[in-house]
Amino acid sequence: MARRSLAANGNYTFRAKTGDVFQARVVAAPGAAPPLCTQLQPALGSIPCVNPTVNGFTAQSKSVRKK
Repeated sequence: MARRSLAANGNYTFRAKTGDVFQARVVAAPGAAPPLCTQLQPALGSIPCVNPTVNGFTAQSKSVRKK
């Protein structure tokens, strides 16, 4: 059993009743950014345009030992 909270500023707290070592992990999925080529194409003329994408990522904290 554990209690966790996430603040609006991104701070994260976690309190566990069992276990000795803990690590936080997060995964953000990739996705498509808003299409820009349709808006930019008149200004670009014959220059090809490719819509941007948002890369996904994973992150993890260092391992911490429960006090």
